[in-house]
Amino acid sequence: MSQQVQRVKVWGNLLTEVVRTNACVSCGACAAVCPVLSIAFVEDKPTLASVCIGCGMCYSNCPRAGFDDSAVEQTVFGRNRTSKENYLGIYQSIYSGRSKDRQVLSKCQDGGMATSLLIAFLNAHAGSRAVVSSLEQGTWHPIPRVATSRDEVLAAAGSKYTPSPSIEGVRSASLEYRRDSSWVGEIALVGTPCQMRAMRKMQVSEYSPTRLLENERLSVGLFCFETFDYKSLKTYLEGRKIDLKGITRMEIKGGRFRVFRESEVVHDVAISKLDDIVRPCCLSCTDFTAEFSDISLGSAGSPDGMNTIIVRTEKGKQILDAAIEQGLVEIRPMADTEPGISEIARLARMKKNRAKKGTSTD
Repeated sequence: MSQQVQRVKVWGNLLTEVVRTNACVSCGACAAVCPVLSIAFVEDKPTLASVCIGCGMCYSNCPRAGFDDSAVEQTVFGRNRTSKENYLGIYQSIYSGRSKDRQVLSKCQDGGMATSLLIAFLNAHAGSRAVVSSLEQGTWHPIPRVATSRDEVLAAAGSKYTPSPSIEGVRSASLEYRRDSSWVGEIALVGTPCQMRAMRKMQVSEYSPTRLLENERLSVGLFCFETFDYKSLKTYLEGRKIDLKGITRMEIKGGRFRVFRESEVVHDVAISKLDDIVRPCCLSCTDFTAEFSDISLGSAGSPDGMNTIIVRTEKGKQILDAAIEQGLVEIRPMADTEPGISEIARLARMKKNRAKKGTSTD
């Protein structure tokens, strides 16, 4: 009796099961791992731009085409989460902190910890690169950029709230920027929970893209409850006579979405009023705190002007220690902070419950 050979799932399967079902998170993993660069992003969705060779790389490395939390935890952390870590994910320690650099604080969201950690990373690792989310010129459309200096990291500071295929930036950093065969620098990626999951999926994939992983050094995750569809957000703001070219900052805080032009608030609305422009893929996401990063950052749980810092791995601890030693940041135990861990857990629980129900939560 002949054995039935399991067929490799390829681009057509990814298109049918993930893209067309609106499960795609636009992380860029499929485009990044394609060995013949046949996948491109058009309006934040992956499309086949050339011939598919049927290798199965795109499907195997997609975080929405199956993700085994338990297996990934064992690979990344060497253990599974305890009941205490059910909502926050595996961690070593939790702090509240902020940058000590006035220039960083003037350009960044909340406490500027993400920017400070990336600057510390570049300072500590000669020849290294940081993959950040920047903006296309004259728009608020995020795209991945590879930063090699403090100024380039600062230029990308601030939350964007719409998707960026940041894993494509990892490909750029590890392949396109690696023209010198002697380069041995490290790579840091800062991104949302789905992007952190994409990088970890690559580590456990049957078709792991080794060239993209050999230099990956640090994963800095950002708290995220949901993101907006860029085209829908653009239409929404333009319908309220808000010129995107004049926007200098956006923020979600205290259940409200605010748009700034310098220090002026030009739009302020309850986040519950924007359900129609939330990306459908966010409604099935269970991860608020970027559980699979080396170090997670957000504003929830900390006072205004500060960030919550969840250290998850030794890599995360090392970069936080480096930032402190370089005089870039100051921290204090989360136990000394209000509203504290309970607020982070509340939002994380809310997101997980929403995903189970498959509905939006006001």
